Amino acid sequence: MTELINKRSAAIKGIYTSYKKYLFVVSLAIVALLAVTGRAAIATQLDQWQVLPRPQSVTELYFTSNQNLPQVIQSGVPQQINFTIHNEENQPILYRYTLVAQSVDNGSTQLLAEGKEQLAHDQTKKVSQKIDVPNIGNHLQIIVNIEYANRQAGDSEMKVQRQSISHRVNFAEGQS
Repeated sequence: MTELINKRSAAIKGIYTSYKKYLFVVSLAIVALLAVTGRAAIATQLDQWQVLPRPQSVTELYFTSNQNLPQVIQSGVPQQINFTIHNEENQPILYRYTLVAQSVDNGSTQLLAEGKEQLAHDQTKKVSQKIDVPNIGNHLQIIVNIEYANRQAGDSEMKVQRQSISHRVNFAEGQS
């Protein structure tokens, strides 16, 4: 009788040990499956809550050489305006730019030049434009505007961004 009980006890112990191993393997498989498939969903949710650090997205726009900007502009005398765009948006960006003259005296504006530049992340482009400014006032601003669409980390849709820089000049009639 004791031998029968010992055999049953050993059988139950074996089944219990196998069951523990089975539970361990199944638990490990579930954890691994969640780690592989659920990681993206968890990361997405944490990003939506803005808990995770995000890369900074920025575009730098500046005059390439402030020392070479004209102080006086004459009509009929083309001027070279140089500016730089640096893409730090963590994605390729198409930049559209305009150069505009705006009268400080009366607010009137005149489009001088326009163009576009496609830049990869961390790419810098030095843009050089020849402009001929018409007489729209004695005191002017030369304005460089850029416009581009980007998607910030965590955003679901593209947003239009705008930046501008300006330089004040005096206008003088050109010589005939």
